Amino acid sequence: MTPEFVALSEKNKQAALQNIYPHHMGRSGYVLSIPKWKEQGLLNQFLTGSEVDSTNSSTTTSGDIPRHVTWFCARSGLTSDGHIVFPGNTEGMREKKEKLDKLQEDVAAGTWKPSGRHDILTEVVGKPDYPGRARGVGGGVGYTHVFDRESRSTHRDKVGNLSDVDLKQLQERLMKDMQHYFVPRSEVSIGDSMPASEAARVDTMNSAAPHLTKTFIDGASCKLAVESHTHPGDKSLDFVAMVIAYNTPVGSLIHNVPMCENTIKVNICMAYREFEDCPLLYPNEAADMNVVKEVVGSYVQWPSHLVFLGRGTTV
Repeated sequence: MTPEFVALSEKNKQAALQNIYPHHMGRSGYVLSIPKWKEQGLLNQFLTGSEVDSTNSSTTTSGDIPRHVTWFCARSGLTSDGHIVFPGNTEGMREKKEKLDKLQEDVAAGTWKPSGRHDILTEVVGKPDYPGRARGVGGGVGYTHVFDRESRSTHRDKVGNLSDVDLKQLQERLMKDMQHYFVPRSEVSIGDSMPASEAARVDTMNSAAPHLTKTFIDGASCKLAVESHTHPGDKSLDFVAMVIAYNTPVGSLIHNVPMCENTIKVNICMAYREFEDCPLLYPNEAADMNVVKEVVGSYVQWPSHLVFLGRGTTV
């Protein structure tokens, strides 16, 4: 093993230690684990009486089970005599279980009421979800599938309901507002302006747009690209999201995962609707971050040659 590999491995180990409430599902994920938990009787250990009745149907899906229940199931188990055990951080999880029991009693008594994203799990954990994703539900499940409809009037959901015309105007306004972040380096040309549409594409054979270099101001407005899936074989790219880019050293942590070489840290501002289910090039299974729509409002790393500055002819 090379010294670089050993160093990176040690960083990954240290990053894993930051997760004080690790799950024990392996690669199964929440959806595949729920039938097992139901058969074992583990689900019922965290459900109230009314919740048990509503989840006993043969047609029950993962979306019908409160996410605080699945979150606890993923971090617990049952002994042969039916007692709950917490394989990781036993004392910490016992404290969380006591807090859960008290909250469920308060909800039943009407002395505490969940409000939108501040639900039982948020109160138990003691901090809000990371932007763009929700705890206890697994990859591919966004806010709109987790929280009550009346709590969905968030910026992200409003964007999803915009017409194509309104979406284009919003994108153009955002790009205009971010122009002051561009670095005046006339020797680096990025070619003609690209249209801000949901299916914006660039021809890598003929385009004069090179990849974003490290010489830019933190906060530059950019677009993320991937090799085209809609036009395979023609060596073109699809723009999948609008982002803000940041200079970040190799090895710096993003959601407890070290930055790789030749990548850039970006904050996903908006995913183009056509590509919101595009897989991340650096997914984080432990954090349930696998596709673009799950990380809107959050940070990811992206290959530097697939990060392009937004509108303008120079950087």
